[in-house]
Parts: sequence; C-alpha cells; structure tokens
Amino acid sequence: MPSLPFDQIDLLIIDRIGFKVGYLDYGDIALHAAGDSTTTAGPPDGRPAIINTTFSYDAELGRARGVTFVGVARAPIGRVVPFVEAGLWRWWVREVERSEFALTINGRPFDTAAVNDDRTLASWDPVLSGGAEVWLTKMFAVSGGVRLVRLRTANRDVDERFAGLFFGVRLSQRQ
Repeated sequence: MPSLPFDQIDLLIIDRIGFKVGYLDYGDIALHAAGDSTTTAGPPDGRPAIINTTFSYDAELGRARGVTFVGVARAPIGRVVPFVEAGLWRWWVREVERSEFALTINGRPFDTAAVNDDRTLASWDPVLSGGAEVWLTKMFAVSGGVRLVRLRTANRDVDERFAGLFFGVRLSQRQ
C-alpha cells in the first residue's frame, strides 16, 4: 500500500507564478504470480507419463521516491487561491525479482531453476497537480488537491501511473 507522499517545499512563490522543489515517496509496489500444470502424455511404448510444472514469480519495486521540480501558477481570489503545478520528477526505485520453476515427470524431479535479480531503476517523468489554498487567517492557510505522477523506464519494464490526494498547511503572510 502506498505511503502518503511528502509534499513540495516552496522555494519561490511570487503572487501568481512560482517554482517548487520537493520530495515524493509512493511506497512499496509488489506483484506475485504462481501456478502449476499437470499433463498426462502417452509415449509410443504405451506407458503414460505424468508431467507436472510449477512456477512462482515475485517482483517488488520497493519504495518509489524522488525529487520534484515544478512550475506553479496561482490565481488569488480573496481567501481562496486555486493553483496548478506542472513539471518533472527524478525518481528511483530498487527492484527485486525472484522466480522459481520446477518440472517433474512421474513424480521424479527433472529440472528446477531459480533466478534472483536485484537492481536500481531511475528515470525522469512528468508530475501534474491542481488544488486550492484556503486562507483561514492572514498568516495560516490549508491546502489540498490532486497529484498525477508517472513511473516509466526507457525499456518500459516499469510503466505505472499514480493519482494521489495531498493536504497541507501554510504559515506565511497571505500574498
């Protein structure tokens, strides 16, 4: 289950246009598949052979996290300030894959294999957000919105899209 992402940190916000740098952490992503098959085959000598195959596959992408660089456009309307953010994020994730395969014929092991692969994946992908700040006082605001991010590697081994809600508070002088 994804963890709540860290929100961006304001570096520069002018009344209507700005830039933010931040950090996102989308938590662990896992996949599991397993199966087995049994086949009865009759060789030319007439004796049946029972062939059984089993396999399992586990892939864990670990914690998808990275740094965001986004431009911000704000539209102050009194105490409510709608905004949109668009930019890129540089993400990285540690991928671990484990797979096992076994083949038996008439109950006797014929072939087995196990593969373990551990590597780090990284890429630049788009991030898009929209939401609003609501100023409760001249110094305190709450904000919230929706953020869309993508994780895709060049060879497309990983191609995921995430949408998440974010909430925050802002302590500063209303602009």
